[in-house]
Amino acid sequence: RQWQRSSGSLLPDASGSSSEWRRSQKISKLPAESPSSPPLTELKERCLRSWHEFLNELQGSQRPLCVVVLCGAAAGNVGAALRTSAVLGVAAVCVLGMGSRPSRDEVKHALRVSQLDRKPHWNTKLVPVPTELSSCQALKKLRQAGLVLVGLTAEEDGAKRIWDVDLAVPRLALVFGRDSDDGEAFPDQAGVELDVAATIPMDVPDDMLNLSNTVAAAAYERRRQLSQRAG
Repeated sequence: RQWQRSSGSLLPDASGSSSEWRRSQKISKLPAESPSSPPLTELKERCLRSWHEFLNELQGSQRPLCVVVLCGAAAGNVGAALRTSAVLGVAAVCVLGMGSRPSRDEVKHALRVSQLDRKPHWNTKLVPVPTELSSCQALKKLRQAGLVLVGLTAEEDGAKRIWDVDLAVPRLALVFGRDSDDGEAFPDQAGVELDVAATIPMDVPDDMLNLSNTVAAAAYERRRQLSQRAG
C-alpha cells in the first residue's frame, strides 16, 4: 500500500482504510528489536541459569542477595519483572512452571521485554524452575539454601504490611503469586512454605498493583530498609 508523508508523520493515502492504518499504528508501538541486540544463543548464555546451577551458586556462597520467585507468569510479565529486578539489584528471577527447557519463543519474548539485550551491564538472571518440582518443593530448596521466604499477597488477612516485615535480611526471596486472578494466591498450597506473608496496602479497596509494579515496590522497600539500617 502507498503511504504519503505529511507534516513529518505517515498517513495512508486515499485508497487505504482507516482501520488498516490504526492496526499499523498499534504494531509500530510494539518494542522493536535493537539492531545491536546479541544473538539469542549469546543472550541466553549471559542471562539464563539452570535451576541446578542456580542452587549450586546459592549453596556455594553466603553473599547477601535478593531473588524474586514468580509462581507462574506469562512471558511478558516475566520480562517486565526481570527489567524491574535488574534496576533494583535483584540477583535472579526464578519462574515456577516455566520448565527446565522453556520454548525459544517464550525465552525470546521474556528477554526482549526485559531489555536485557540492550543492557549488557545488567546482571539479573532468569532461572526457569523444572516442572517436575512442585511449588512447595522449589521453595523448600530455596530455604535450605539459606533464603528467608517472604510472600507478597493482595490479601490483607493474616499478612503484615510490607514496611513491617524485615526485608533487610542478608539472603531474601520475594515470592509472588500467580498473575491470574483465580482466587488462589500461591499454587499447590505453597503458602505454607513461606516464613511470612506481606501485603502492600491499597487506598482503593479490592484494587491491586500489577506484577512488575509489585516487584518494584517490594524490591525498593528492601533497598530502603538496607539503607536505613546502614545509617
